[in-house]
Amino acid sequence: MSLPCHTKSIRKSLSLRRYTSIHFTSAHLLCCLIAIVIASLIEVEATALDGNSSNTVTASSVSGDAGSQFLLGRAYARGEGVPQSYEKAGFWYLKASEQGNLKAMHNLGVLYLEGKGTAKNEKEGYRLIRKAADLGDPKSTGLVGILLCNGTGVPKDMVSGKQWLEKGVRSGSAEAITFLAGIELNERGKNGAASRKRGLELLKKAAGLNDAAACAKLGDLLSGVGGTIPADPSAALDYYKRGAELGDPWCRFLYARQLLRTSPRAAYPWAKLSMEDHCAAAIGIYQECQSALNPEELAAADQEAERLRGTSPGPR
Repeated sequence: MSLPCHTKSIRKSLSLRRYTSIHFTSAHLLCCLIAIVIASLIEVEATALDGNSSNTVTASSVSGDAGSQFLLGRAYARGEGVPQSYEKAGFWYLKASEQGNLKAMHNLGVLYLEGKGTAKNEKEGYRLIRKAADLGDPKSTGLVGILLCNGTGVPKDMVSGKQWLEKGVRSGSAEAITFLAGIELNERGKNGAASRKRGLELLKKAAGLNDAAACAKLGDLLSGVGGTIPADPSAALDYYKRGAELGDPWCRFLYARQLLRTSPRAAYPWAKLSMEDHCAAAIGIYQECQSALNPEELAAADQEAERLRGTSPGPR
């Protein structure tokens, strides 16, 4: 497998330089050996949210263990314990995927799809994700269906796309469940009522799997958007809150918008977090909350925003 340009540059920068006209004394040599031993013991901390466990990736294990390479790549992608760098994340994902780590293969494909840390290449992104799906990765299985339905990196094929989405549903891919729910909810043919009913059931299933997009869609539907199901404002607020707690900027905006009706103080932290995550729609709500609070309330609300920022789960 050919390496992307950024991995070639990294490997080049890590290659051994040739030392000429340098004479080491025995003391110099001893210092160098000590430094090498110390460096080999340095640990790179990378928090991995696998259930309730945390993993410590050591420099020695990174040298050849695919699982550790994946965790280090994810640490760089998230900026956890190391400076955030999609380029370095891609480097470690590549090393892990070359050893058959399916999560790394999936994540590397996503970097290609989004052009993060490397030149955008949707075709290569699809190839990697399709390979991971063929090898049994459930998250990749669902994404293959989405890419086929959208024609991203591959010719558009709704029939094959829906087949892959159904596989994703069976394997528990929340993204596939949510995407297929959207297709079912938009069905307007003779089976439209049954499709919309299934779409709603799929959204609830995806929300139960902590999919923020499903929470946002359920919140909209239960708020009366589209008029396809009876409105339930209380349930809608609960779904917006769940999506906001999952860290989704759009859900945070929607939740803040609902809270603003009764409490600018409660709405402010969510509006601030949404705005800081580049959700432009939240700016107006943030400013409205800001003008309604006194300095003491603003200080307390800012502290709450910081607390909430640290409780959101990260991506895979």
